[in-house]
Amino acid sequence: DDVAWATLGIAFPALDYQDKRTYRREGPVTARYWRVAKIGGTDMGAAVISLDGFNLWSATGDVSEVRLLPFEVSTEDRYIVALTDRTATIYKDGAFVDQTATPFPSSALDSVDASNDAENMLIVHEDYPPQFLLRESATNFQRTPIVFESIPTYDYNDTLSPTPTNDTHVITFAGAWKQGDTFQIELQGARSGIVVFAGDATADERTSTSENIARAVQKLYIVRGTTGVACVRTGTGEHTVVLGGDSADNYEVMSLTVVDSSGTVTVAKSSNGSSRREAAWSATRGYPRSVTFFEGRAYFGGTKSLQQSIFGSIVGAPLAFEVDEGLDDEAIFTTLRGQNLNAVNGLFAGRSLQLFTSGGEFRYAKQQGTPVTPADAPVNQTQYGAAKVRPVSIDGATLYVQRNRKSIRDFKYNYEEDSFDSLGESSIAPHLVNDIKQLFVWNGSREDEISLVFAVNGDGTLAVLNSRREANVQAWVRWTTQGLVKSGAAVLEDVLFAVRRTFNGVDRLFLEQMSAEAYTDCAVISTGALRTAI
Repeated sequence: DDVAWATLGIAFPALDYQDKRTYRREGPVTARYWRVAKIGGTDMGAAVISLDGFNLWSATGDVSEVRLLPFEVSTEDRYIVALTDRTATIYKDGAFVDQTATPFPSSALDSVDASNDAENMLIVHEDYPPQFLLRESATNFQRTPIVFESIPTYDYNDTLSPTPTNDTHVITFAGAWKQGDTFQIELQGARSGIVVFAGDATADERTSTSENIARAVQKLYIVRGTTGVACVRTGTGEHTVVLGGDSADNYEVMSLTVVDSSGTVTVAKSSNGSSRREAAWSATRGYPRSVTFFEGRAYFGGTKSLQQSIFGSIVGAPLAFEVDEGLDDEAIFTTLRGQNLNAVNGLFAGRSLQLFTSGGEFRYAKQQGTPVTPADAPVNQTQYGAAKVRPVSIDGATLYVQRNRKSIRDFKYNYEEDSFDSLGESSIAPHLVNDIKQLFVWNGSREDEISLVFAVNGDGTLAVLNSRREANVQAWVRWTTQGLVKSGAAVLEDVLFAVRRTFNGVDRLFLEQMSAEAYTDCAVISTGALRTAI
């Protein structure tokens, strides 16, 4: 009532950071007046806490979609992240740990992809900037947009592209330059091969000298475009180089090194250019669709506007994606070509980096222990096409969902063909799978060596593959319950499900853990003594 305040006990971790932190807490609480207050503890003195935003969300009658993600920080610290409408709720050993806001609404959760590295989970969706979920302490998790060190650029060359302006350099040859003399051009660390001065006495000689310069500049790796460089003679011994079109940018002034001539040369820059290229992912162009870590690189598979492209970070620098001259440890930017549209729907870091696209299945065909470099290209293996469902691994093979979401295929090496094949893993029980939304794997426990693959079906059932390849045991069963299984995850021995159930006419979402001690669904095990009231 704005007079007598009730303390709700919704506490936030101690603040000792300069950076912004985001917290989210839930009721259920109904109130008209709200405040955030510091209660007790050490006097803050002159320190100030600034509240950047305070948002109230009112629950509706709709039950959110949900996506469970395993988050193994260490062998002792294993968490389950439950993504619901604009929220990430973190659990450990079945107990609530923390909750933080996310930008992902309920409708977007089906297309979220994530991969974790130590205490960081990287979460992507093509309509939202990539996010980090960070464990700052055992009870404090933070979600923050990723600030990249560098982002690759791309020339979309359409109506949304920036308008380029020309970058102009004036080269002046002075002294005794004669036909056949040679020089080299350097631009921002990129050096050309030997360039021939074709002479300056006739129109043909002047034109040839200009053309030699233009070709040499266009070939420099620092010039991203394949066209747009022009050079014309604009005075005695003077040649003006214009970098425009898809080669335009604000370059440093170029320099020339005399290789074989008694003449001298100077270069001056007469105008600064601007590029038509732009960040490969942005609010305008969309963001990465899939993610994984492999061989010290962070990899993004496709963006909303570049669905067929693969991006790999600099080795050891997972936030640096700027493409340079193509050295082995530098960033990777590759576009898949083929007779089909190969929109990248999933990445899997196995013995090799595997790419699952709408048009086929690819991998980097490298010898074991030989790292992927910018000079390598993925090799197409099969052409079934994959759905936007994260692949999983079991018994040394990778399982993925075919594009029709009706079939699960086994992507593994075939020695007879010396390539990978994609056999139908669910072909022995096609009636058990339908509209597959998610795959996840349980690789046994201390009591059970069997491996299980869970396929979450669109109708809320589970198709479960029991697999023990060394014993030639593989069998499918269907799991059902009084409710709808919406998602699942396994982290080491723990298997958890998000289940939508109706209690007393009200739909609710439950986080439930598989247990060998319970023989009924949605059960609560009580170990206390039973008492009878007389």
